[in-house]
Amino acid sequence: MARSIDKPLSSQILELLSNQTRMLEAIRQVRAPVNAQGLNSNIELHDQLLEAIEKRDLNTARHLINTVFIQYSQLMVSVLTV
Repeated sequence: MARSIDKPLSSQILELLSNQTRMLEAIRQVRAPVNAQGLNSNIELHDQLLEAIEKRDLNTARHLINTVFIQYSQLMVSVLTV
């Protein structure tokens, strides 16, 4: 995505955010690996989100995006707490 933007500063910021996200996810995988049940739950949630987007059900899509964000944020905070 960052490479498709014509504005150099925007591209740099998106690239930086992408790298930081990869680093945080690598730490999360080491400290709190997701089990099969958690992975299946995550896939189901994303399937529901995709379905809501495809149906143009914006209220449901917003709710599911918030749910994904909150769950992932809570997981990351717990993993990064030293």
